[in-house]
Amino acid sequence: MTLGQTIAHLRKARNLSQDELADLLGVSRQSVSKWETDASVPELDKLIRLSDMFGVTLDALIRGEEPEPAPAPVTAPAEAPTIPAEPAFPPRKIAGTVLLCMGFLCFLFLTCFGDLLAGLALASPFLICGGICFIFRRRVGLWCGWTLYLLLDLYLAYATGISRSMILYSFVWTADMNFIRLGMAWGITAIFVLLVVCTLRSFRNTVLPWNRRSALTVALSGGILVLLRVGDHLVNRFVFGPLFQTALEYNAYRDYHRLFQSVNFTFSWLSIAALTVLLCQVAALVRGRRR
Repeated sequence: MTLGQTIAHLRKARNLSQDELADLLGVSRQSVSKWETDASVPELDKLIRLSDMFGVTLDALIRGEEPEPAPAPVTAPAEAPTIPAEPAFPPRKIAGTVLLCMGFLCFLFLTCFGDLLAGLALASPFLICGGICFIFRRRVGLWCGWTLYLLLDLYLAYATGISRSMILYSFVWTADMNFIRLGMAWGITAIFVLLVVCTLRSFRNTVLPWNRRSALTVALSGGILVLLRVGDHLVNRFVFGPLFQTALEYNAYRDYHRLFQSVNFTFSWLSIAALTVLLCQVAALVRGRRR
């Protein structure tokens, strides 16, 4: 057997999924998949941890000399990770259940003593984050953080008009423009930068091989980002420009402003998603080049 076939054989003998083995080794699932398909070779420290984890010699692991692991778990050394069995109801699902219950109670209370829209708005963070806890197995905190930031950005954009672009006018900001609004704009910008850094750190084990396919993938993400920014500019100039004059003629400026905000907000968040994906891909490509 090849090295990849040996790793797959030993993993299945332990009833481990690729995700579980990746968590134990501190790598991504894609790395384990590439090992098992012989698309890449584990590093030496990973090979040593695999041999200790599966209870086989390093020579048997590399040469594929018919490893016969015992069905019972092997006692690993102190420095080697053990193979824990996933509980029937993991902590993320417990947290998801609590969040869903809190969201339902919040919605019920505010709907009975307030209005439907307020109940839905205030309960949505609990309900969405609770759903994320059940849908995703990994990086639950990261996805909840992005979701809460999206909801915060949505509220500030429609309720107060505060956006990240306000920081560009910091040097010409005056007291009558309210420095508190400028401070909040800097605050949400700092949170945005922190989330991007956390995302890059979360995908730090992801590696893209230095080949034409990876380069095309990165170029595609960059092209999508450029198209989004150009599309936003063209829509503002050739659609909302003439539409503004029409809205003034028919005294429909409020409807025009809501539509303008919605389109700009959509373009902004699509651009944020494309930019974050592009940064993660570039970082993974650089790591692949170094290796």
